Amino acid sequence: MAEQFETSPRVFRDPIHHYMSFSPLACRMINTKHMQRLRHIKQLGGSYFVWPGASHNRFEHSLGVGFVARRMADRLRLAQPELGITLAHVRCVELAGLCHDLGHGPFSHLWDGLYMPRAQRPAPGEKEWTHEEASELMFEHMLAMYGIDMEEWEREGVMALIAGDKERCELGRKMPFLFDIVSNKRNGIDVDKFDYIMRDSHAIDEPINLSLDRLVDSARVIGDQIAYDAADAWQLHEVCRRRFDQHRRMCNHETTRAVEYMIVDALLAAEPHMRLAERAANPEKYLYLTDDVLCQVEASESPELAPARDIIERIHTSDLYTSVIEHTFGWEMENQVIQAITPQNIYEVHKPQRNGRSITPEDIVVHVALLHCGMKERDPLELVKFYNTASSSTTNYLRPAAHAEVLLRVYARRTGVVNEIAAATAALIAEIENRHNAGLVSTSNNNDVYKAPNGLREAPTEVSVPLPPLTPPMEMDEELPMLAAGGHKMKRRSGRIRWSSIGIPDASGGITKLPGSGGGLS
Repeated sequence: MAEQFETSPRVFRDPIHHYMSFSPLACRMINTKHMQRLRHIKQLGGSYFVWPGASHNRFEHSLGVGFVARRMADRLRLAQPELGITLAHVRCVELAGLCHDLGHGPFSHLWDGLYMPRAQRPAPGEKEWTHEEASELMFEHMLAMYGIDMEEWEREGVMALIAGDKERCELGRKMPFLFDIVSNKRNGIDVDKFDYIMRDSHAIDEPINLSLDRLVDSARVIGDQIAYDAADAWQLHEVCRRRFDQHRRMCNHETTRAVEYMIVDALLAAEPHMRLAERAANPEKYLYLTDDVLCQVEASESPELAPARDIIERIHTSDLYTSVIEHTFGWEMENQVIQAITPQNIYEVHKPQRNGRSITPEDIVVHVALLHCGMKERDPLELVKFYNTASSSTTNYLRPAAHAEVLLRVYARRTGVVNEIAAATAALIAEIENRHNAGLVSTSNNNDVYKAPNGLREAPTEVSVPLPPLTPPMEMDEELPMLAAGGHKMKRRSGRIRWSSIGIPDASGGITKLPGSGGGLS
């Protein structure tokens, strides 16, 4: 590649970064089918069904990441010439940011987090499909299809930057700090996160007050990593907090997940006929696999796709899977929850109590998500290096004691078995919490659970169970019988039950919610 940028770079107008300019080589890649494909993949997957404003796609996010990645790398080049960063290095970082999401499938993380693990069913020890590896595959295919010439170290460097693996290339061994820019495995603070936090917040009309210019200017290399001015610790804390909040409220919104599990079920029903999972391994076919796959199913008149069409029709008419019960656990209980709360185990608990209405494992969807601020149970800011600490403190006494939690939500595919599923699940919740409190560890190895990445929901625990009309009608706030769950009292209000594990008895014998424990009715 040429050492100097050409004049008059292409400029894009963007609601987040205003005017974004790119190098000529980046512009050439933007004009490929591989990049243009991202115009047809929603950034937030099923969240668009809940927030109509969340209509942005992977394309504009990729432009934003490429733009900010280049800005940060170029800032380091100018501020610290002793690092030896050249314009070729800057361009590698820019291209990695631009191409880091080339491998995303339909509806973004729905594809790699929910669909592919079930469609492929990898054997024990076999590596699961990831969108990062698919991004590398698509990047190489793009270079070959369009005859884009890059030196070997540059090509390897871009792909290693996408993966965030500095050990696999010369660039990573020479300049490991560049790997903190696009996909930071050290502490999760990178320009990918900066862009999607700002872009997603803007899409749902809850913009974050983040000064990106200041953070880019603040970045310095100390040792082998990027450090920030201690005065900007609060901004980074807000980035981590907002990541948790967005994944909790958007990505793991109960309706968002209901829609996404229905999309997954529709695609799984279509898989034997359309062989969608096989396309992910073939770049030429993967080029045309986008969110439009649902339209392809609907437009088909094939009788084999009738079950998939029926599920999609339910989405259109808001006949969604019912959220039955929700609970939040400490992060250390993740494996116990995954092993204990499964469709099969819920069915087994219900079997001895059958009273006319029977459930099957196929009626049940179990959603388990580890919710965190970017580094699982660790505080990301403890892994960030700061300078100017003598004049500005990075201590924040309001940081949470824990930085991760486990969200459990159970759905019913049909409405007639909601109470049965709720009762059986509540019994399992009580059992595993009692075992955990007693220091026992579940020995179940049943892993039939739908586990989604990047799911964040904020405590406290609340469980919401829809009830059918009762005869005779009950008085408002009249106490209901306990629901097979260790002494938790439940109330009926407007046809729904609300159960909080954080509360105190009120005068009527119900549960009064403590400050900060949430409120309102589902």
